Amino acid sequence: MLTIQPISFPNLGITVYNLPKSIPVNDDVSLTLYGLIVGAAIILCFLITQWQARRTGQDGEIYIGIIIYAVIAALIGGRLVYLIESYRNFFDAAANMTSLANGGFSTAGAIVWGFIVMYFYGKFRKAKFLKLADTSIVGVITAEAVIRLGDFLNRENFGRYTNNVFAMRLSVEEVDQKAITPTMLAAAEKEGYVGFIQVHPLFLYAFVIGIALSVFLLVITPFRKFEGELFLIGLTGYLVQSCLCQSFTRSPLHIPGTPISMYQIIAVGLVALCVVFIIYGTGNTENATDRRKEYGKNKGKDTTGQYKA
Repeated sequence: MLTIQPISFPNLGITVYNLPKSIPVNDDVSLTLYGLIVGAAIILCFLITQWQARRTGQDGEIYIGIIIYAVIAALIGGRLVYLIESYRNFFDAAANMTSLANGGFSTAGAIVWGFIVMYFYGKFRKAKFLKLADTSIVGVITAEAVIRLGDFLNRENFGRYTNNVFAMRLSVEEVDQKAITPTMLAAAEKEGYVGFIQVHPLFLYAFVIGIALSVFLLVITPFRKFEGELFLIGLTGYLVQSCLCQSFTRSPLHIPGTPISMYQIIAVGLVALCVVFIIYGTGNTENATDRRKEYGKNKGKDTTGQYKA
């Protein structure tokens, strides 16, 4: 049996011992903790979405279908986008296309494909997309944050070398060798922790920001001024979080000669667009002058398809 190396946060004085990537069921079968985390995140997304639907006076039944189809699309889309992002290791990634439990998943791709399916499912059910998106966004952001814990368990999706207060040390034996850079190895030799790398814990940044964003969206739900506001705010927060994490790593899809990734450029453009829509929606108060009263009156009533596009 391979020895499980500790994961430590040296500047915080925290060390985690004996944290496996999988739990053996028998000699031939084991359950990966990443896969269990993804499953738990999906269930949590469903429960939060159902709760949001009830507290905003909607029939939660429509969200059962949305979750089922959107999750399928998100799992496929997340893996496909990961495959595109891993173009340098295309054949290795393609060979493990269906092995979701082993990691290698783009949450951005999953979110995009999930909401695309939601749009068409809403059209089929004659429900307004923006209302569905408002109701679902908290669950989606929360699930995304929880899945980031799977990155920690899998020792993947970490940033470049750092010695900041949150710096994390991982064994070189337990991470993807292609993700190790000469700078990480040089720092390990210089600072005396050979056999380990010290990096930005991107999972921690994404998890904390994601949970904080979810709580914020829950708090402002009764005070939203227009349909789509929660969705736009949640999307803006997610894009900002992603840009922040991208700044601590080196994306393969970067502009040559610069540390700027193509993803960051696209994200900044989308953030600007979201901000414009939020400002426009907030200023355009016609037909939405008293959303607080509506929130109270619609409790227990089905308003899923009430608002027309």
